[in-house]
Amino acid sequence: MVVNALIYMYAKCETMHKAQEFFDKMHDVDIVSWNVMIVEYAKNGYIERAHELFIKIPHLNEISLTIMITGYAQNGFSKKDSREF
Repeated sequence: MVVNALIYMYAKCETMHKAQEFFDKMHDVDIVSWNVMIVEYAKNGYIERAHELFIKIPHLNEISLTIMITGYAQNGFSKKDSREF
């Protein structure tokens, strides 16, 4: 829980490289950790990186799917002619 808070803090400060460092060093990465990273990458405009993490989640849930759909929409991928990943 503490590491998730640190990841969130660094992401909110727009230091995604530090958030990623903490994420990478985690021994037991839970779905909350995955979701925090994905939502913060998407919010900071790194939708490609958010997508890369999304496809690596071992067990997707409804929250993860909603986060990714919202990230696509917020980054301009809601139009039919948007490029594909």
